Amino acid sequence: MKQLLIAFALLVTAMSVTADDINPVGTYAYTGTDPDGTAYQGTVTVTKQHDQYGVSYKEASDAGVYTGVGLVGDEEFVVAAVAEGKNSISILTPDKKGGFTAVWAWEGAKGLGKETWTPKK
Repeated sequence: MKQLLIAFALLVTAMSVTADDINPVGTYAYTGTDPDGTAYQGTVTVTKQHDQYGVSYKEASDAGVYTGVGLVGDEEFVVAAVAEGKNSISILTPDKKGGFTAVWAWEGAKGLGKETWTPKK
């Protein structure tokens, strides 16, 4: 039993994500829902800018481009942006396919939004 627990602990440690494992640079297709449940989609591009990341969102439904700044944490990618004139923050968790799942909020929202980022090839 002790060997099984040690093996499990090693496996979990080997599978855990660290900041060194997270490289958000790239272009992604994204889909999501606003806090009110409205669905949306678009393209997001992440570029490295010194110790932080530039993030540019282009929604498919309009001509708007939203920009933000991102930082890599221990196990997540965090983005602060201005969308539709409102401050917003997103916490993105890497998935096993090279993309991210996110939960986000904007200033004054009565709930949380969700997004999925899928790498564009």
